[in-house]
Amino acid sequence: MLNVAVSSIISDIASLADVDQPQKSEMNARIKQIGVLYWVKLMREGIPRQDSRTIAAAIAKFKIAERQPNSSQKRLISQYSASICRAGLWDSRLLQ
Repeated sequence: MLNVAVSSIISDIASLADVDQPQKSEMNARIKQIGVLYWVKLMREGIPRQDSRTIAAAIAKFKIAERQPNSSQKRLISQYSASICRAGLWDSRLLQ
């Protein structure tokens, strides 16, 4: 079991090393750009400013960089799931 976890971590690190700096910069810029759009959509649905910002960043990272939200982000996503859905940003894989 431990060997599988270590192997998975090594694989993740190796895949990160494969992405060169210009690609990372472009990806980060795209995440910020999309994140702002998502933040506005979430604010319009009545989600408080800080929670909207956190959720928007998590969803943008999930959609652009395929990064799973952390546990506190998942808690917020679950709490505001109806509003996220109304904003057109819902994806059930966010809570996996």
